[in-house]
Amino acid sequence: MGALLVALVTTLALSVGLAPAGVAAKPQHEFKSLQSGETSTEGRFFVKGQVTSYRNRPVILQRQAKKGAPWKTVQRKDSNEWGGFRMYFGGRIGNGFRVKLYATKWRSETYRFIGRIVPAREAAPRLSAR
Repeated sequence: MGALLVALVTTLALSVGLAPAGVAAKPQHEFKSLQSGETSTEGRFFVKGQVTSYRNRPVILQRQAKKGAPWKTVQRKDSNEWGGFRMYFGGRIGNGFRVKLYATKWRSETYRFIGRIVPAREAAPRLSAR
């Protein structure tokens, strides 16, 4: 009876998604580089990076309309043979953006927050040449 109870509890715990105490969680993907910014000529934003553990796989760009709102997929591109990717995007003031990498056999699903669009500051006064 005791063995049956232990087997039932173990089966129930595994079906809920609880891992046994001896099993370690998968590590997240490691970004070798991740850069974001605004293009100077067009006013668009970009994100580029490299994840060596994530080659030839989809990289997802997600947008959040405001804090607390759900994340929506904006763009999906595959990384190259070295794990590099580059995406251009636009948005409204207050929008937040993040990169999502799917789980693999050895790594867990990974999210990296890129930033939130804020209003541009007014240009600083220039010194006159006269």
